[in-house]
Amino acid sequence: MERTWRPTTAGMLSIIAGIVGAITGLAVVVTIFLAGASLEFLLQIASEPYQEIPALAWFEPGILIVILVIAVVAIAGGICALKRRIWGLALAGSICALAPFVIPGILAIVFVSQSKSEFESTAMVTDEATGDT
Repeated sequence: MERTWRPTTAGMLSIIAGIVGAITGLAVVVTIFLAGASLEFLLQIASEPYQEIPALAWFEPGILIVILVIAVVAIAGGICALKRRIWGLALAGSICALAPFVIPGILAIVFVSQSKSEFESTAMVTDEATGDT
C-alpha cells in the first residue's frame, strides 16, 4: 500500500480547524455571557430589578456543548487521519472541520475520501489490540 500526503494533510487541517473552532466557540460563549450580563445590568437600571433573561440562561451551555463536541470530533478525526486508522472517524472529523473553516474542511473531506485505501481496516486494528494473528 502506497502512503501519500493526503491523509496527513487532511489530519492537520482537521486538527487545526478543531482547535480554532474550540477557541472561537469559547470566545463566542464568553461574548454572549458578557452581553447577557450587560443586558441584565441595563434592565436593572431601567427599574426592572431581578428580571432574568431566560433565553440566555440555557443558550450558553447548549451552544458551548455543541461547539466543543464538534471540535473534539474534528481533532479526534484528524488524529485518526494522521495515524491512518478508523477511516469513518477520520471522515467524520473532516466533516466537523467544515464548521469552523469551510475551504480547509472541504479539502480535508476530499483528501480523506481519496485516501480510503490507505487506512487500516477495522479487523486489522481489532487483531492488533487483541494480539491475534
